[in-house]
Amino acid sequence: MRLRGIEKIVKGEEEEELEGYHIFSNRNRREVYRELTRRPCVTSSQISQSVGINVRNVIWHLGKLKREGFVGELRERRQLYYPLHLVMESDLSLFSILNSKQGRKIVRSLYFGCKSIQELEENISHTTLYRILKKLKDMKMIDIHRGRRSLVCLEEEFFRKVEDYDKLGLEFKKKFMEKIETRGYTVELIGTYDYEVTLRISGKEKFTMGIFISPIRTSLEVS
Repeated sequence: MRLRGIEKIVKGEEEEELEGYHIFSNRNRREVYRELTRRPCVTSSQISQSVGINVRNVIWHLGKLKREGFVGELRERRQLYYPLHLVMESDLSLFSILNSKQGRKIVRSLYFGCKSIQELEENISHTTLYRILKKLKDMKMIDIHRGRRSLVCLEEEFFRKVEDYDKLGLEFKKKFMEKIETRGYTVELIGTYDYEVTLRISGKEKFTMGIFISPIRTSLEVS
């Protein structure tokens, strides 16, 4: 069964090359890329679970996207993928925390206000909490105020970074559309909702696809 699955993937890749299809004409590939823009720096397994596509197929699509210059790769204990030009390389470790289950829970909680260590420890092991807090402190994203209760707060630098990524996302959208157009296709913006833009792409094929343009907000699911 595994061999037949691999043969089917290889055959599909050969057909794409021969027919000259656009890289995003494949619906599953569009879903994989859309998910990466929503939550950068995740594993192929995480993408597979989110979009409901077999992990071997996800890996194949990621390979195609890497070769075409749409996706980058980070090896940080695990193999993580991210959309090129949407995330700065200097922030890859931050995004790997934001898109881990426990890291997202901690940062999302702090996003709405300072929390005590005791509050943050709810449903998170002591070891995991302090490992993530140390990483965030080393990145200068949090401050820990010592006193009768230790309070953890997000630094202003974190909120500035959120705003910087809002601006970067607009530039990313523009560059993405230009890159699609250089392949002889036309791109029309047909909708924007919750930091996702929907594009209609026309050429040899016609299809629509969505990309997210505010990666910190969508990683944390905050407005």
